[in-house]
Amino acid sequence: MKRLILLAATTCLFAITQAQTYVQLNPTATQSGMTNISGPSLANYFQSSQPSSSGGIGHITMNEGSVARWVIGTFGTTQPSSVGSDFSIFGYDNNGAYIGSYFYMQRATGFTSVGYGPGTTPVSLFHLRMPANGASALNSTLTFGYPGDAGNTNVANGAVTGGYNIDFKTWRDIAPDQVGARIRAERLNGWNPGSALVQRMDLVFSTSDGAAAGDLAERMRIQANGYVGIGTAHPQSLLAVAGIVTAQQVTVTQTGWSDFVFAPGYQLPSLDSVAAFTVHNRHLPGIPSATDLAKDGLDLGAMQKAQMQKIEELTLYQVAANKKIDTLTAENADLRQELAELKAAVHDLQATGKN
Repeated sequence: MKRLILLAATTCLFAITQAQTYVQLNPTATQSGMTNISGPSLANYFQSSQPSSSGGIGHITMNEGSVARWVIGTFGTTQPSSVGSDFSIFGYDNNGAYIGSYFYMQRATGFTSVGYGPGTTPVSLFHLRMPANGASALNSTLTFGYPGDAGNTNVANGAVTGGYNIDFKTWRDIAPDQVGARIRAERLNGWNPGSALVQRMDLVFSTSDGAAAGDLAERMRIQANGYVGIGTAHPQSLLAVAGIVTAQQVTVTQTGWSDFVFAPGYQLPSLDSVAAFTVHNRHLPGIPSATDLAKDGLDLGAMQKAQMQKIEELTLYQVAANKKIDTLTAENADLRQELAELKAAVHDLQATGKN
């Protein structure tokens, strides 16, 4: 008899611990407080299910009053022959009318789409649905950071206050967890030392050869002022390259040119004045000296213009020289003719005297 009572008590206790709790649908009285769902082991969950697609798909709805606002549920077929339903979060307007799926995850592929837009099926591992023209207030941009995050404001003027990284992983056998490339939006103090109340932002591109984790290095920077540096983090112009540039063609736009040399009123410097200038300055007039080039660099457009002016001046010197040569040649021919005639006359006089 004692064994029967003990067995009955054990069975009753097992039934209590394994029993399912059902929440009353459409309760007549307003519920107060919070509803907690708990249980031992793996029983700590809330389940919504349907045995087949004919019964609909599983949803958990969040309403305000009687109006649906958000719904978490499955999407697509639930028939046993399919691979299973996808997961989605649906949005509804102020009147409870369905707007669309704001979050969609495919069960078979893991492809995920975020944002409202035409179509729901994601086409890549992460698919951001947003209008191309940015006209919509929803999902018109992808934002990093949050308002009010000042970062480290106690830095020197121009120093880094913080930033946001997009990293791309690479691999090597002895150091498998490496960043192979990085796009970084870097914030810098643009105000006073120790008081970064205004922060500008540079865009930095870094790559690594994968030999070591520390080989990730900056390769190009776009500064907040639009200056671009390749191989340098401190460009001093719209484009600064610290190294050799190889190109099939380089076009330099130039304001004005040296054709004024051929204008009728242009005063061509005398060769004597040019010679005197070079003796005193050790370079041509209008051409930068070696000291100037070492200090300021070479302005390709200005140098090409200055060189062309010298070429055109040399052309005028050559034209003038050719004119003198032609004149001298003509004069020389006349003198030769006169000399020949004098020789003939002398010969005739000598012949007459002998007779």
